[in-house]
Amino acid sequence: MSCVQRILYVPKLGLGDLIFSIPLIRSLQAAYPQAGIFIPINDDSTKKELLKKLNCKSVADENKSYPAEQRFIAKEHWTSLQESRSLLSHDRFYRREKRVLERYLQGLSYDYILLTSPITLQGVHGEQLSVRDIRTTFPQSEDMHIADQLLCFAQLLGIPLKKEYNIDVEERRHIQLYHAERLKYDKPYIVLHVGASIESKLWDPENFKKVADFCKKYPIQVIVAGKGRGDMHYASIIEQSGKHVINTLYTGSYLGLWMYASLVKNAVAVIGGDSGPTHLAAIVGAPTIGLFGPTDPRIYSSPCLPSNKGQIYSIWGKWEMKNIHSRAVEQKLEEIIRSE
Repeated sequence: MSCVQRILYVPKLGLGDLIFSIPLIRSLQAAYPQAGIFIPINDDSTKKELLKKLNCKSVADENKSYPAEQRFIAKEHWTSLQESRSLLSHDRFYRREKRVLERYLQGLSYDYILLTSPITLQGVHGEQLSVRDIRTTFPQSEDMHIADQLLCFAQLLGIPLKKEYNIDVEERRHIQLYHAERLKYDKPYIVLHVGASIESKLWDPENFKKVADFCKKYPIQVIVAGKGRGDMHYASIIEQSGKHVINTLYTGSYLGLWMYASLVKNAVAVIGGDSGPTHLAAIVGAPTIGLFGPTDPRIYSSPCLPSNKGQIYSIWGKWEMKNIHSRAVEQKLEEIIRSE
């Protein structure tokens, strides 16, 4: 094991995919403490922040000769990932993903290359393992939680499994908005994270507003988080519930990743769709209600951990978010509030 110096790990490009990779990354780091773990990511400051926290490196860090090409390929990779959920057949998507990665990684060398897609890369040097190897060796893996599926890479390598999501988050007395003032709150609070990477994962803002209305019966504030113009629109609707709602998205501001993590760490509960910020809330210790439409919570639910006291709830709309009723969310929230 001591001769392993470089490992390339290629997850899907969502923040949630990277979060569910933490147990695998921790397993690799424990088995190969001297190895650098390289991960290709798109030009996203949030994921770069998480890589730094995980002591991993972006492939771009050693591929600075072609910054324009790197940005183009990252954008194309993300576009192909988005389209794969609707327009492209899986085979066509994998061919496209293979082409993008080969162009991005051409000539680089690694001891191990771990691919979460069923592809083999040409022109990239190193022993390759893909999800195809996992499914051949572990036929039942497709029914496992996604984090356990990814840990199968560790089993293929014959290294001990570390089922850990440990990540350091600072305790902060003040939460600073990006390009704005401090966040002001003086009561227990819940956090509604309204964003998602794809439209089919978004829950109707009127439903979020109903949850905010429900909170009026308790001495609880409601903090709305997200990022981007679409999330700003959602937040403006939820804000109409009343003065107990704190909108972090007004004037184009938002919470940075670790400010958000510090905020949700002390929340009464966090409610959001199947997204990286919802799963991050769970691993830093927040009771979480995850809303699932096009994805299956049996595969993608947030992890139950001692830090969140196992208070992880998943509500499934059986492939469509519109099938999730606000009353179901309110009932789960009430359970959490009463357990405080």
